[in-house]
Amino acid sequence: MSYTIPIGPYHPSLEEPVHARLTVDGEMITDAKVFIGYNHRGIEKLAQERNFIQTDVLVERVCGICSHSHAMTYAMCVENIAGMEVPKRGQYVRVIISELERIHSHLLWLGIACHIIGHDSLFMHSWNDRERTMDLLEAITGNRVNYAMNTIGGRRDIPDHLRKEIIDTLDDLEVKMQPMTHFLTTDKTVAMRTQGVGVLTREDAIRIGAVGPHARASGVDIDVRRDAPYTSYEDFDFNIPVVDSGDVFARVLVRVLETYESMKIVRQA
Repeated sequence: MSYTIPIGPYHPSLEEPVHARLTVDGEMITDAKVFIGYNHRGIEKLAQERNFIQTDVLVERVCGICSHSHAMTYAMCVENIAGMEVPKRGQYVRVIISELERIHSHLLWLGIACHIIGHDSLFMHSWNDRERTMDLLEAITGNRVNYAMNTIGGRRDIPDHLRKEIIDTLDDLEVKMQPMTHFLTTDKTVAMRTQGVGVLTREDAIRIGAVGPHARASGVDIDVRRDAPYTSYEDFDFNIPVVDSGDVFARVLVRVLETYESMKIVRQA
């Protein structure tokens, strides 16, 4: 017998207000209707009443997980319109913060995924590793969430004396992540709850315009850093992890592999 289960718009498992009506047959979800638009912050309207620098501060607060990405994208947009060229060192600094942000974002995602499937030990290991990255971001920027590293035409600098701390922290983090990587890829509980679950086929990923780790976990070999490089990403050597199965396990695997690639990019920068 089928049942309709409403979730949200406010629910302990939701990061943002959203309403979903799930049609279930036992434990199998057979249909889902999603309703968004519960959260409107009026950022576009606020930006119209501020100057370029004030708007940079505003857009950095769109998201606490990827605040640098929003601020950097906005700065690049204004720089492109104005015909401004950011110094090479400034571009490399942006790359460093971008990839450190990617590491903490992937580890956050992995931790929450482990928590949702009931594997709280892996959740704690993942967030413990993520904390090392957050400490590093705080040492560089003075902040853990909104880093304030971008400005129109440039960036705040990274002091040279932090170079050794950054490299040493990444080396230690890479070693610490090895056991977690082993558990994520071999643990039976993780496999049972992620393999064959939530499959997004390559065709559907292309049809709906999936990007990032979700697309790459569905066998779509795309990465804007390689395919349309910005802020000097063309200067760096890194691999693009692509997995074909399209399930939750593939999305876990892609993020784990990308974390190691991000460390490689930061070391080069």
